[in-house]
Amino acid sequence: MTVFGVNDRGILGRDELKRHPDPASSTGSTPPLSALVASTSLYLANPTSHRPTVLLATVLVKVIGPNGNYVLARALVDQCAQLSFISESLCQRLRLKERSTFQKVLGLDGCRQAVSRKAVFFTLKPYFESKFSSIVDAYVIKSVSSYTPASNILSSEWEHLHDLTLADPEFREAKEIDLLLSAAVHAQIMEGEIKKGKPGEPIAMLTSLGWMLSGDAKMQPHDNQNSIVHHCQEESLNKLLSRFWKQEELQIPNKILTPDEQECEELFLSSYRRHISGRYIIRLPLKDGETAETKQLGSSYFPALRMQTQMERKFQCDGEFKKRY
Repeated sequence: MTVFGVNDRGILGRDELKRHPDPASSTGSTPPLSALVASTSLYLANPTSHRPTVLLATVLVKVIGPNGNYVLARALVDQCAQLSFISESLCQRLRLKERSTFQKVLGLDGCRQAVSRKAVFFTLKPYFESKFSSIVDAYVIKSVSSYTPASNILSSEWEHLHDLTLADPEFREAKEIDLLLSAAVHAQIMEGEIKKGKPGEPIAMLTSLGWMLSGDAKMQPHDNQNSIVHHCQEESLNKLLSRFWKQEELQIPNKILTPDEQECEELFLSSYRRHISGRYIIRLPLKDGETAETKQLGSSYFPALRMQTQMERKFQCDGEFKKRY
């Protein structure tokens, strides 16, 4: 089961934050869902206006459909995500061929957020001319992320980024995130070179999609910003099945046996055997003769004798019955 931050429906969004400015008293609610792996965003109101905002690693890419048509889309590159996701709207625009699946989307603390019932393949390319391309397997969900970068970032002061081809040249703009690219895609696009600036400035990582920015970013000190926490975890199918069968297992309480019942158990274990015909043969548990006659059988000798005599007479009259008996 995979858990990582992307869906904003279960936690406080922008409107809720305005109504709940105190992060200590703001909590998220989990929406009811009809149907496992995962995506959530945790928003915290920033109580101070002087701490830097954090840039998440975004890229602007060409998402190419089966007919060669493409759409420019913003993607969030999450090194902690084990699966990739695509929004329903982008999937519909490209008319991607869907296949049935079932992935439950979980948030922090295991809270259920959404369910993906479809998965698609698409080709990923940089927005600029390049020979690089990658085929991505992604799960379809309604909304990928509500991450919005701060509009008052002082990017003009970042001298180490001058003359670089950025992977997301519009990183300051509030554009919708339509893709979340997993750690597998992150490993494909990384080329190793890193440029660092001063403290409080983001780093630039060279990728096949351009220079990707991530990290602290100074901003003008008049806006309170929101923070997003991402967490990724996948639970194996075997573990889920084991948990299911454990829940369905019939719980039989340990019964305390009486001395007579315990004696019967021991007699069975010590005396049972299997006949060559396949039938099991066991000894009947009998008590002492005096106890059996006086307390269990009672005065049964003469009634039993009469029944035996009647049976012998019937044997004399019906030979076939005697043979079968």
